[in-house]
Amino acid sequence: MPVPLLVPQHPLQFIHEDDVGQALLLCVLGAGPPGAYNIAGDGVLTAADVARELGVIPIPLPAAPAQAAARAVARLPFLPPAAEWIEAAGRPAIMDTTRAREELGWTPRYTGLEALRDTLRPGG
Repeated sequence: MPVPLLVPQHPLQFIHEDDVGQALLLCVLGAGPPGAYNIAGDGVLTAADVARELGVIPIPLPAAPAQAAARAVARLPFLPPAAEWIEAAGRPAIMDTTRAREELGWTPRYTGLEALRDTLRPGG
C-alpha cells in the first residue's frame, strides 16, 4: 500500500526499552555526574525505512504544497495543529550519545532498527 511522505529522507532514531532502563539505572546509581544525557540506539533510519518496516511503500510528497495546506488547516479552530508537525519534519533532532557513553558508561544493546522491529513485533 502506498503512503505519502512529506520528507522520506527525514532521519529518525529509535531506542529499545531495555536500553532506556539501563541508562536510567546508571543515572540512579550515580554512575556519572548529574545532568542530562542523550540516549538513542545506534544507527539512524529514514522515514522511508520506517514505512518499509511497516510494510508500506513510501511515496514522496512535494513539501511546498503540504506546508501550505498545513498552514491553512492550522487556521481552522476545530482541527489539531498539523502545521507544527510538518514544520518539525524539516528540522530533525538527532541525539549525540557521546556523553552518556563516556560519562555514564552506557552503551545500547540494541540498534535503532532492532528497537523498531521489536516494537513492531506482535506482543513486542
